[in-house]
Amino acid sequence: MPDMVVDSSVVAKWVLPEVDTAKAQSLLAEAARTGSRLIMLDLAYPEIANAIWKQYYRGLATLD
Repeated sequence: MPDMVVDSSVVAKWVLPEVDTAKAQSLLAEAARTGSRLIMLDLAYPEIANAIWKQYYRGLATLD
């Protein structure tokens, strides 16, 4: 698998249970298996933190 640029929504699915979480996790596992790099923009960090905060604020995620 070639190196890929991933959107912050895909990265958020690695830690938050959402509709396509299984697909996002399989992408991560495939990249690890093949040694491919998954690249994301620096802006993804605050976007992912915001997604986690929103899920927590709405009571859909816990600190665990």
